[in-house]
Amino acid sequence: MCRLRACLIPTPRRRQSTSAGGETLRTAAFDSIVGFVGGTLAKTTIAPEGNAGTTYFGSANYYQDFAGDRKSLFTDSLGGTQSISTKNIGGFGELSLGVNYVRILENGPGAAKQLNANLRVDTRFGKNVTKSASITAQVRLSF
Repeated sequence: MCRLRACLIPTPRRRQSTSAGGETLRTAAFDSIVGFVGGTLAKTTIAPEGNAGTTYFGSANYYQDFAGDRKSLFTDSLGGTQSISTKNIGGFGELSLGVNYVRILENGPGAAKQLNANLRVDTRFGKNVTKSASITAQVRLSF
């Protein structure tokens, strides 16, 4: 249910884990309701020969978890139980910068017809999210 990069994505979940010692953690069914909004600015340049292009981009997204608390029941190996409640992640932001490159190949390796490459750096931040960053790089040949 996405329009103009604004989305609401409900996802029902239920989980159970069992350890080798016989303990179990059973998570009650819940709906994960995450909405997000974002935007991207991009600039593309085409090589003078017309056989390659480079796109530089920056994007910003904000995600919000609208679901209620998650309820779980821990059962130890002796049958004792403990109820556990976990709050949702709340809201967090993500910033991205990157570059995409494409080139039409003549006599490419292995008769490849096109080369695509991209590099992007992402960072996430929020009250309940540990600051993190990632780097993604990809090279693809199309035959």
